[in-house]
Amino acid sequence: GIGYPTRPEFKAITDAEELENLRTKWGIEPHEIPILVSMGKNGVGTLEKIYDELANLPAHDWKFIFICGKNEELKTKLQNKLSSNPANQFVLCDF
Repeated sequence: GIGYPTRPEFKAITDAEELENLRTKWGIEPHEIPILVSMGKNGVGTLEKIYDELANLPAHDWKFIFICGKNEELKTKLQNKLSSNPANQFVLCDF
């Protein structure tokens, strides 16, 4: 396919039970639309800017899933911002 290669964890999910389990794991409500945000190791500053912009959007049904990779500094910075933003709109994870 076209685009960046993705790990098997990001495959299309066709099994309803597996999808429900992942929604539960990541705290994604049935009405929320998950959006994956990832910039790779070179997009750290950009990822923070994107987070800040998304945090200021009006109310919506999107749940942004930020991939922080192994960058603990980035994950900590974004976790600290969660306290001042509606935390239910964001999920931070590492892979």
